[in-house]
Amino acid sequence: MFIPASDSASPTFCPARAGNAGAGLAALQVDLCVTFSSAFAGLPKADLLAKRRGKRRISQARHLAIYLAHTSFGLGFSQLAPLFGRDRASLRHACRQIEDLRDDASFDAALARIEQSLETCRTADEANFVHVKSWKMPEPFHFTASGRI
Repeated sequence: MFIPASDSASPTFCPARAGNAGAGLAALQVDLCVTFSSAFAGLPKADLLAKRRGKRRISQARHLAIYLAHTSFGLGFSQLAPLFGRDRASLRHACRQIEDLRDDASFDAALARIEQSLETCRTADEANFVHVKSWKMPEPFHFTASGRI
């Protein structure tokens, strides 16, 4: 679900930001990653899509969405940059931050579960769709001030 572009008080997320032919599909994939990341962190989607950095917890959840879009759907940084309203260097930084957090076994296990679900969504057919609908999100993850669990 996209945040309405007509509401000027809230951040916008719209497929038209990306200037390529696959922008619609990429935007839907990014929206799915943002949805999973916001649920994982227990934050509203609008916080992840805001132009400002926000608190550490918000930026880490946004980093997670970027990481998932890049790794699960194979979207390049050039495709993701306009969708997240950030430059490619910021996206590379986000992916490095999440890779560092994966050193923690509990974070890695929860992230692997989300990646598995995104893979199911990516290759969804009628048989897999039931699995996606029955998937349960892990308990909201609270990033600590140090960035570790």
